[in-house]
Amino acid sequence: MQRWWPGITEFTLDYFVQTAGLHLQKVPYRDIVQAATDVGEGRIQIFMGSYAVLQPQAHAGRIKTLVVTGRERVPLLPDVPTAIEAGFPALEVEGLVGLSGIKRLSPELREGAAEFAAAVEAQRARIATIAQALGIRSKHSSSV
Repeated sequence: MQRWWPGITEFTLDYFVQTAGLHLQKVPYRDIVQAATDVGEGRIQIFMGSYAVLQPQAHAGRIKTLVVTGRERVPLLPDVPTAIEAGFPALEVEGLVGLSGIKRLSPELREGAAEFAAAVEAQRARIATIAQALGIRSKHSSSV
């Protein structure tokens, strides 16, 4: 049996729902593309995920992107505000993609790796705050 583990996007949405005092029925999906389709078909009302997953529904006019969760607006969606600009700072989360596991790097890559490590640490701290607020604890330690 395959286990389903929520990601930072889902934790961030859960945190927003909790801090905003909203009452929503959560519907877990194993296939996020199906979730985006269900939003477009009106079977669920809200979904927070990668724009790459939502783009087909958005281009078809079935859904509207309300905010982006990063700190800056996205060039692909210049008219869509950030969550912070829209007044919802609890929805702010950065997607981090990086290269790990290489010992010998050029000076330029080392500098970028240091910046990425700092971003990862900031994200880790944010996740810890969200997890604590949601009452989520690690199976492997007594703290998050």
